[in-house]
Amino acid sequence: MVVYYSHTGNTEQMARGVIEGANRVPGVVTKLRKASEASKEDLDMADGIILGCPTYFANLPG
Repeated sequence: MVVYYSHTGNTEQMARGVIEGANRVPGVVTKLRKASEASKEDLDMADGIILGCPTYFANLPG
């Protein structure tokens, strides 16, 4: 599961790159979700979670 927040689209592009790379591994099934769309059930079912967000002046977005 790759969960991301992206204001301008750059972090979304990187998240899609992670998905593309993970899908090259035989047997790996991936899901891509915006942070606002990821449910507790999504996170509970995932064997692994990658989180991504931009930083603004060294701070995470609210």
